Amino acid sequence: MTEVDGITIRLGSPADAAGMAALLNGVIAEGSPVLLTGGFTDEAERAFLEEMPARGGFHVAEAGGGDGHAAPVIVAAQVFVPYAPGMPAHDHVAEMGTWVCAGWRRRGVAGSLWEHTLAALRSRRFSKVFTDIRADNLDSLAYHLAIGFTVAGTARGQAVMDGRTYDVVMFERFL
Repeated sequence: MTEVDGITIRLGSPADAAGMAALLNGVIAEGSPVLLTGGFTDEAERAFLEEMPARGGFHVAEAGGGDGHAAPVIVAAQVFVPYAPGMPAHDHVAEMGTWVCAGWRRRGVAGSLWEHTLAALRSRRFSKVFTDIRADNLDSLAYHLAIGFTVAGTARGQAVMDGRTYDVVMFERFL
C-alpha cells in the first residue's frame, strides 16, 4: 500500500466490488470515451473479481477516509488479466484496463497505479502488456505513450457502441 497526494494505492480484492462498480458506472456516466457500455452491478463486479485468473489482479486508488468521517472511495483502478487464457503461445502477455474518475485525472493517479501494476506484472511472469483504447480518447492515448507503450496498430470500426462505430488503437509494452 502506498499513500501519495491524498490517495492510497493498494491491491484490490473482491470486497472492492461495489467501489469498482461505482467507479466504472461513474466513468461511463461522465461520457468518457471508453470501451464500456451499460451499467455494472455490485454483484456482477464481485463475480468478475472472484473469477479473475490467478495471474490477474488489480490495484485501486482510494481517496478520503483519512479524516475519520467518510469511508474511502475508489477514484481509479487498473486491472490486468492474462491476454488469452488457455493459449500457451500468449502466456507471457497480459491485458490491462485503466479507469480514473474525472476529478482525479491529470493528478498522477494513473501513473502511481502503473508503478504498482508494473511490479505485479513482472512478479507474475508477464513480459508484455497489451491494451486497446478508443481512438478518440486522447487523454488515455497520451497517458499510455507517456508510460512507455507503443502503438501496435489501429483497428478501424472495431467498437460499436450506442449505434456508433469507433476505431480502436492497440497498444503494447514490453516489460
